[in-house]
Amino acid sequence: MEVEEKPTGSFSVGAGYSSVDKIIGMASVSQRNFLGLGYQLSASANFGSSRETYSLTFNNPRVFDTQVYAGIDVYKSIRNYTDYDKNAVGGALKLGTALTDEWRTRTVYRWEDAVVRNVSDTASSTVKDEEGKIITSAVAQVLTYDSRDNPWEPTAEFWPRARLSWRGPSWAATPRT
Repeated sequence: MEVEEKPTGSFSVGAGYSSVDKIIGMASVSQRNFLGLGYQLSASANFGSSRETYSLTFNNPRVFDTQVYAGIDVYKSIRNYTDYDKNAVGGALKLGTALTDEWRTRTVYRWEDAVVRNVSDTASSTVKDEEGKIITSAVAQVLTYDSRDNPWEPTAEFWPRARLSWRGPSWAATPRT
């Protein structure tokens, strides 16, 4: 038997124009078979005159060669809005399993540590209330039915998802001024 590997990575760059950000750009790199072990790794950067976002994702779709899925996402975001600025770092931990050949479930825990500052006098009361450091935490349960014949190049598919999430209270970690 002879096995021929297909390319599993991608690299993309792009640029454009936005009325808000003016010149915008993006770059991403991903690998679906990182280290030849089936791990999925991706990194991306998006930028413009009023925003920057960086992200890194690592997924192991078959932990210890089982039906268990695990992954982690981390990101940093810098955004300058008209009435305020928001800097955030965050991430997600993901754990799931196949229930059958078509049904899968996944639990996702998301966390964000954000700072809202430079709030203008004309900002909405909602934005003014969010000024300062805010930590947000959320848990979501995802149920997916996937009948695609091939996840990379499907010719027949049905792929709905149901998501139930609960977000805890946001905590102000520093006094608001």
